[in-house]
Amino acid sequence: MDAETATYWLGWVKFGQLVAFFLVAIGVAAEFAGEWASRPLEKIIDDARELEMEHLKRVTTPRVNLLTPEALTSIIEKIKPFHGTKFDIGHAQTGHEQWDFLWQLEPIFPKAGWEFVNWVGPQTFNKSNWTMQPHVYGIAKVANVVIELDPEKRAELLPAATALAEALNDVGLTARVANHPIGGTSTTSDAIHILVGIKE
Repeated sequence: MDAETATYWLGWVKFGQLVAFFLVAIGVAAEFAGEWASRPLEKIIDDARELEMEHLKRVTTPRVNLLTPEALTSIIEKIKPFHGTKFDIGHAQTGHEQWDFLWQLEPIFPKAGWEFVNWVGPQTFNKSNWTMQPHVYGIAKVANVVIELDPEKRAELLPAATALAEALNDVGLTARVANHPIGGTSTTSDAIHILVGIKE
């Protein structure tokens, strides 16, 4: 092979090396860019999975587990300033989670000076509560804990209802005061209506 031919082929070899270098450089850059771009997306997916797991754990954990002695004491102390408040209770007739939850929750009210009254309305059922005496409850179809007030007594009862909702939320129980009666049919206007539904 003469010098001219060798020079010709050397040019092509050098060109090939240059192309290969650029391809490697592009590959490395693409790998780096892909890694850089994928990290935020992976974090979003991981965060979404973590939130889903937390939600699932919260939904599947019975509310009665949140009613520790400390939690019960906290609720009592926060609603005690409203002693003398009348309340009735509505909940579904099925669902052991709701029954177990109320079995532990109801006894705190008399300790705070609140007065249980029988539910008055068309949809009722009888059961023995923590006193082992028969009482009348309403049938309510709500989610979590909803506190309803008669519109005519709303201004008077709202501070006690708000204190109860906040006390429940502070210990990890989802509760809210409804703007308008939606889930119960109690006709006792001077009582707070505590409705307990499925946990969500």
